[in-house]
Amino acid sequence: MRFLALLVALGLAWSQAFYHGYCGSCHLPNAQGVPSLYPPLQPLGGYLCRVEGRRYATRVILYGLVGPIEVEGAIYRGTRYMPSFGAFLDDETVALILNDLLRLLHRPYPAFTAGEVKRYRSPRATPNDMFRERGILLNTLPRPPCD
Repeated sequence: MRFLALLVALGLAWSQAFYHGYCGSCHLPNAQGVPSLYPPLQPLGGYLCRVEGRRYATRVILYGLVGPIEVEGAIYRGTRYMPSFGAFLDDETVALILNDLLRLLHRPYPAFTAGEVKRYRSPRATPNDMFRERGILLNTLPRPPCD
């Protein structure tokens, strides 16, 4: 019985290894973030059922993000920024990170694919561009459409 529990625990850890390896150190393993430093990712899950939300989440990983931003009423001043990973992560790895996030947030949406990530690489962006894209997303969809 203990061996089975260990195998299940190892399987769960492996199933989110990409998220934990790239995102967990800042947003924490449970995606709850660090108050005033790194925002929680749970609210983002409410947008991942829509193309606009999937595009934004993918592009933030690829191109980074600079603030200030507001998440669940808390202000993240932008003294720290989300780095861009697109220059050294291939499309498959970005899709794996996002799929780990879907599992972590318990969102039953379609899996991200490398092809989807590839489509969202264009046009290139900067962290400031992504700040503007965030504003457009939130103006278009002020509330998470999937909650």
